[in-house]
Amino acid sequence: MIDQVELHHVFDSIPGDGRALYIDVFATGCYLHRIGSKKAGLKLIRDVLHRINRISSKDHSELFQNTITSLSGNEKKYALAVPLRAEFRSLFKD
Repeated sequence: MIDQVELHHVFDSIPGDGRALYIDVFATGCYLHRIGSKKAGLKLIRDVLHRINRISSKDHSELFQNTITSLSGNEKKYALAVPLRAEFRSLFKD
């Protein structure tokens, strides 16, 4: 399990106009993984986390690796931990 507050902070601190796009891609990856498209979901999540780590002033490699390895069964929890827009939040209503 990961620190969801830390995950939220990482996404919330992304500078510039790309912030919403990174959040949307992460949420989409979590959703795809949750509904069974695990390979596509992991691809999106890995890509966006790698990109965030490249633009961030802090190394989040450990958090991101833990996010990926503990993703199964936690997709909804992780997606809702980031500051989602309503359109993506609605994907995770049960």
